[in-house]
Amino acid sequence: MKPLLQSETFVRIAAPVGVGIVLFCLWEIGFRLAVVPVYLFPKPSDIFTSLMHNGPSLLRALLVTLRVTLQAFALAVVLGTLIAFVFVQSRAIEISLFPYASCCR
Repeated sequence: MKPLLQSETFVRIAAPVGVGIVLFCLWEIGFRLAVVPVYLFPKPSDIFTSLMHNGPSLLRALLVTLRVTLQAFALAVVLGTLIAFVFVQSRAIEISLFPYASCCR
């Protein structure tokens, strides 16, 4: 059996997890030393505490936001498809509408 550090699967999992843990520790320590206000940029411990105390209300807010985001995405797909369909129907329509479509890029 190979040692853990020679296992490609272990390295693929452990390396990103290790980097993440180091970054979280640096974030926590750095912001504690700098005394950054919670309202400006919370530390990981502040975020965890907030999740523990306000979890249900945050989950409800997440679900509302997710629903609105998915509805907007669906509407954008439908409208984008309809607009593309109108564009390919006629060269005259394409020439007439293209300046308005390209100005928004």
